Amino acid sequence: MDDNTIVPALLGTKGSIGTGAENTELCAKDASLFEIENGPAALACRKLDFGGYTDWFLPSKDELMFMYMNLASRGLGGFRGEPYWSSTEGSYDNAYFQSFRDGRQFYNGYKLMPLYVRAIRAF
Repeated sequence: MDDNTIVPALLGTKGSIGTGAENTELCAKDASLFEIENGPAALACRKLDFGGYTDWFLPSKDELMFMYMNLASRGLGGFRGEPYWSSTEGSYDNAYFQSFRDGRQFYNGYKLMPLYVRAIRAF
């Protein structure tokens, strides 16, 4: 396969704001994807029970960028300067992740690579 070949995504996730919850449901169906230290990122977000809420999800790539621009870049939100998973696939084996150090996004995060997660909810 040459560098110009596009590998289709496995789950058909989306990147725009408002798609993270749907993406999380798709990702949670395959428990091996989007790893964090203690297991799959989507499942961890989906199972989160915090502050009396249980409707948490793994954000899409655009939702993560929104958090970087409006919170992390201003020193808000307690983000580590490390990469965080999004729920948006880059290809069959890869997904987007967001650097909270410099705001860059990457689409080539190997889905089994352990990264940080920030669960969010719609409001």
